[in-house]
Amino acid sequence: MLFEKAEMIVWLDLPLSTCLWRSLKRSVTRSLKKESCCNGNNETFWRLFGKNSILLWVWQTYHRRKQKYSELFAHPPPKQQLVRLKSQFDVKRFIIQPQNNSKFCVVRALKLPPDQYAITGSGALGIRNLRKIGDITPSLWQALQNTYGMTNENQKKIVFPDGVVEAFGRDSLEAVTQLKNTPPFLKRIQDAEMIDWLPFKSLENLLFFKKNSTHQKDRQNCVLIDTLLTS
Repeated sequence: MLFEKAEMIVWLDLPLSTCLWRSLKRSVTRSLKKESCCNGNNETFWRLFGKNSILLWVWQTYHRRKQKYSELFAHPPPKQQLVRLKSQFDVKRFIIQPQNNSKFCVVRALKLPPDQYAITGSGALGIRNLRKIGDITPSLWQALQNTYGMTNENQKKIVFPDGVVEAFGRDSLEAVTQLKNTPPFLKRIQDAEMIDWLPFKSLENLLFFKKNSTHQKDRQNCVLIDTLLTS
């Protein structure tokens, strides 16, 4: 009955080891803190390892429930959106997607010529739901400068009125680099990938700059990109 009324069904299809570990962690925490759960019941260490153990229930029902939901997803009810999340990486991407989409709407509202800019940095990661978005890098610098004015002379940066979007020009600190084999600024725009009617720096170009960065955040971004490319 609940499935029939739902507009979206999200299946946390996580590995058995993850389910067991999380159940154990929650149960131990509740036992130590004497927290109630499930209609006021209290978990104890004796119950955790007894015949009514949640760990035993997870172990005995995991494959049966997996088969049940696999059949449901193979023959979904009409007009329902099904989402299957197989890892914590998938869960994280699913959670941040609505936040990113709301910001991309701001970019679309600017109606910039799609062949003259590419969204880079966190924006290129955000469209792939790897992290929250931040800035764009347009080449139509003069037109933007005339419309919005220069926000930061040193960095050659324009921050749009709502603060969601930042633009960097060809001569900005974002664009100029001395790295060997650096893709030219305009080439990065030409190689942009169109996703949801917006141009984004390709993962290959993005990974080039992230791998040559000394920032800890960029090293973490490299792991996210590699995870996406190998998933």
